[in-house]
Amino acid sequence: MPQRSLKVAIIGQSAFASEVYKLIKRNGHDIVGVFTVPDVGNREDPLATTAALDNVPVFKYKAWRAKKVVIPSVLAEYEALGAELNVLPYCSQFIPMEIIDAPEFKSIVYHPSLLPKHRGAASINWTLMSGDSETGFTVFWADDGLDTGPILLQKNVLVDPMDTVDSLYNRFMYPEGIKAMAEAVELIAAGQAPKITQTEEGASYEPMLNKPELRRIPFDKPALDIHNFIRGMDSVPGASITINQEEAQLFGSKGLVDLSTVQNGTEVIIEGMSRPGIVHSDGLVLFGSDGKAVNVSRLRVNGKMINASKYGQTVSSSSKIQLSEEEQGVVDVVKSIWQSILGCEIEHETDFFASGAGSMEVVRLVEEVKDKIKVELANEDVFMATTFEEFSSAVILARRSSGDGSGPAVVYDPVKINANNMELVFPHQLFINGEFVNATSGKTLKSINPNDESLICDVEAASKEDVDKAVKAAQFAFEQGEWGKMSARDRGKLLFKLADLMEQNKEELATIESLDSGAVYTLALKTHVGMSIDTWRYFAGWTDKIQGSTIPISHARPNRNLTITKREPIGVCGLVTPWNYPLMMLSWKMAACLAAGNTVVIKPAQVSPLTALKFAELTVKAGIPKGVVNVLPGTGSVCGQAIADHPLVRKLGFTGSTPIGQVIMRSCADSNIKKCSLELGGKSPLIIFADCDLDRAVRQGIGGVFFNKGENCIAAGRLFVEESIHDEFVNRVIEDVKKMTIGDPLDRGTAHGPQNHRAHLEKLVEYCEIGVKEGATLKYGGKQVPRSGLFFMPTIFTDVKDDMFIAKEESFGPIMIISKFPNGDVEGVVKRANATEFGLASGVFTKDLNKALYVSDKIDAGTCFVNTYNKTDVAAPFGGFKQSGFGKDLGVESVLFKKIRVISSRDPVTFGINPRVSKYAVTNNCQAPAQLGKCHHCRQECPATSKGKGETVVCKNCESKISRYGQPKACSVCNFVSAFGSSKCGRCSHYEKKYGPPRQCDECKQKSAFDKPDEKNMLNGKRLCWVCLASFKKSLRKSSDPLRKRKLSGKDSRGSLSLSSTPTPAKMNRVGSLKSSSNTGGDEGDPSSSDHMATIAHLREEIANLSKQITSKDQQLLSKDKLVTELRAQVHNIEQQSRQKMKHAQKLHDDEMNDLRLVTKDLQLKVATLSKQTKNKGVAVVTNSNNNSQNNSPDA
Repeated sequence: MPQRSLKVAIIGQSAFASEVYKLIKRNGHDIVGVFTVPDVGNREDPLATTAALDNVPVFKYKAWRAKKVVIPSVLAEYEALGAELNVLPYCSQFIPMEIIDAPEFKSIVYHPSLLPKHRGAASINWTLMSGDSETGFTVFWADDGLDTGPILLQKNVLVDPMDTVDSLYNRFMYPEGIKAMAEAVELIAAGQAPKITQTEEGASYEPMLNKPELRRIPFDKPALDIHNFIRGMDSVPGASITINQEEAQLFGSKGLVDLSTVQNGTEVIIEGMSRPGIVHSDGLVLFGSDGKAVNVSRLRVNGKMINASKYGQTVSSSSKIQLSEEEQGVVDVVKSIWQSILGCEIEHETDFFASGAGSMEVVRLVEEVKDKIKVELANEDVFMATTFEEFSSAVILARRSSGDGSGPAVVYDPVKINANNMELVFPHQLFINGEFVNATSGKTLKSINPNDESLICDVEAASKEDVDKAVKAAQFAFEQGEWGKMSARDRGKLLFKLADLMEQNKEELATIESLDSGAVYTLALKTHVGMSIDTWRYFAGWTDKIQGSTIPISHARPNRNLTITKREPIGVCGLVTPWNYPLMMLSWKMAACLAAGNTVVIKPAQVSPLTALKFAELTVKAGIPKGVVNVLPGTGSVCGQAIADHPLVRKLGFTGSTPIGQVIMRSCADSNIKKCSLELGGKSPLIIFADCDLDRAVRQGIGGVFFNKGENCIAAGRLFVEESIHDEFVNRVIEDVKKMTIGDPLDRGTAHGPQNHRAHLEKLVEYCEIGVKEGATLKYGGKQVPRSGLFFMPTIFTDVKDDMFIAKEESFGPIMIISKFPNGDVEGVVKRANATEFGLASGVFTKDLNKALYVSDKIDAGTCFVNTYNKTDVAAPFGGFKQSGFGKDLGVESVLFKKIRVISSRDPVTFGINPRVSKYAVTNNCQAPAQLGKCHHCRQECPATSKGKGETVVCKNCESKISRYGQPKACSVCNFVSAFGSSKCGRCSHYEKKYGPPRQCDECKQKSAFDKPDEKNMLNGKRLCWVCLASFKKSLRKSSDPLRKRKLSGKDSRGSLSLSSTPTPAKMNRVGSLKSSSNTGGDEGDPSSSDHMATIAHLREEIANLSKQITSKDQQLLSKDKLVTELRAQVHNIEQQSRQKMKHAQKLHDDEMNDLRLVTKDLQLKVATLSKQTKNKGVAVVTNSNNNSQNNSPDA
């Protein structure tokens, strides 16, 4: 419950307002009344319907005021409710200020733009039409202005270059806007709602698009602007054109298109466009003023929406589809939805829009169909099928193609089998370029059911020629097809849809997997198919998150450098998958490959290809474009080898045995040095210590070996059990294995099914015979089950020595190899576990965490399971070391089916273009810098958007102003043709605001010079306008005098440039510029020529004066340098004399000290002599150090 329950009045309309109503009410607030628009015919607004169900008073006013005054009865009804807050989620009516200001907390309004930008009723449209890269919505406090009230909260979102009004609304504005309105109410209830005054900086107001001229496509603009214009009107109101003298609206712009991909088109005349448009197989091509092309997918002509590619063609009436009884019920549901929205009787010919529906009703229709029929439609589907009969047929066809109905979506020669209480229908032909076709060689493979060795069907076997066709189809799809053109996010949507289809068909897929590979049905449903679906969803989410990087590099001064990397799709990828997990191995490899934007040619295992072919059918239903996925059943020696050898295949992913992996690797090197990733054999060790949870170790150990009948690449190939628990472990394993149910894989009670194919079964029998022959103890199993089918008993060997064949080689079957190791010998068992050339997986069971971490660190394997086994996940990388291969499946590492492109630039933003004008440098659709030039209008050096022979250079900034204000006029100050929408150009307007009114220029005599405080416009006492000053500087730069290299920053004592005169400035681009002389015989007699000659003479004289001044200053500097040198020499002499005197003084001091030491020693001897004499006379003489010092004094 909120801190305070507010009494809220909802004022607005539409499904959006209805959802806001529901959320506010759910949050515990009291909705005291709802105010909405009157019914249209019999159709009530969704907000009114929702409120009526809750018995909330509903008021439907056609208007709130009359003659600009609030209607008294309306005001009285409103005031009687006692509302404390008005909430306006979406309101198309004018609400008087008496209503806005009446509640205690006033009113809040939802606006779909980041205010103050794009005020007005068509803000979303203008956001896209302006090409904004970011947008959002604002909840603000209503005032008497037009969207000018204080801001309560804002939420923003990045705009995708292909976003339309519909997509932006559905993706962000609608769902996040509902939550934001409720959040705003909570902030108000808590007393925490801010009121942030809107700034006028960046503010804009755009008109509603209700006038036909505002909806006309501006063909005088570049193609990118036309693309933005069309998507900004999609789907309401629609960008309009006149095509072949017919009025039409355009929808579904696909952005810029490469004309080389447009083939066999038909020209059409489009009013206002400089060249004909082209109707082709993929839409309608329009041209912008820059010569680039935009492709549009849909047209509405005479109120009828058609594919643009069909324009001008005679549309034959489609035959009525035949409905099943179930589908007739679906049509009835669609009819009830139409009735609830339109509020009228529905006939076959009822037109959705002619009955009064608009864009909001389209959203409601799509959502209700999705909710009640579980069919996802796009808004454009409604516009393409406007009558009830057309729309209901579209729903049925969409339902069929999604797998919910009985109608086939793909044409092929089907195999039909009744199994697992269902009818299975699946293809058996090659899948190339979106179609199922027979092999060119006519050869087939036999698909055998391992449960009873019965024939399921014959499968077409691909030849080398078939591989070549598939690879070329994949290359075309990558380079020229729709797959390479669509955005990463759109690819992700298709992959999500594919995953949904797989889930809808998971029982059928699991049944086919069981029949074809012998997998137990329950395991196939959960793991083979279940993890495949998880894999596709995981990588579908990765599609728009694969990013490059920026790398700082050393600068080459004065330039600054930066390197960026881009991760780009590799191209055509070949995949060769094994037979143990047919669908899952396909998904592990292909999902990452497609998420990265590549195309695929896959060879499934020849003994179990059926789920791969059924998967191919689902890719068509999901809308994956032709050529992106190609499935080629066949033999490894022919089909697999052809894929590995093909020069157009750029990467190959392989899962299989190590010997075949070596062949694959050699082929990749010999063909075109293609990349390859290999997941090969394994002999994964599982170490079980005595301090483990023995119950769990037994259970997980059995699963580690016998999971999926032992046909598991990471199966625990060898168990090391600590000696103290070895016997108990073996006995408990045998006891549990004996309880396994062996039988039909489709039986829900079966735990252990048949091996995949006979050759493999025979190898397992041989493997066990070798183990027994070498001396290992066969505790259980070791032979084929005595029944029909390819069943092999779970087998347990003990006493296996390290040098035995079965201790070193992989069985790839249900055979447990157990060896014991001495108690506490951690180092020894790790060394034995690593004594293999394989390194795919490993495991350890212990309760000692330190021991577990030590083993996981020391064991040489790509994966180490601790106290578990077989726990793989789509987000965790999967792959091995040593001869188990290299490269990873799953996780982020496997997404890198990419090549890395490095781009080093001279400038981190604009690739070498002056950063000051970088906003003109690179357009959204251009990967190279624009051509530099000087703009004809603003005279700035900047990348010109249009420059060529005979063309005028116009910068992006001026081009934008032309589109808004029209062609510029001559500036009233400087006379340059650069004044947009006013009498002055931007430069002069800025100078006038900063420096005051202009004064007369002493050179050109025009009133165009400004008094700057720093006198930068002064030249030798003359006041110059910026044009004359710039012309002089240009003339000086072009001078051949050596002084041209000197900077023009030198100033004389007065602060102005120290030149005595100025040149006559060139005014070639100014209105009223100097006219050429009428005397065509030469320059003689030309006054302008004599002026120039005089100017040149003045310049030369001034340059000579400058040279003299510089020479004089140089001489002064030389004399000063000489004086400094002399002073330094004097200082040096004084220092030398000082050092000599110090040495002499030190020597005198040392001599005096030596003399004192000699005198002291002599005195000490005399004192000693006197002491002896005194003793002899019997007189005690006591001397101390003080007396000695006194006696040793010089006076003594």
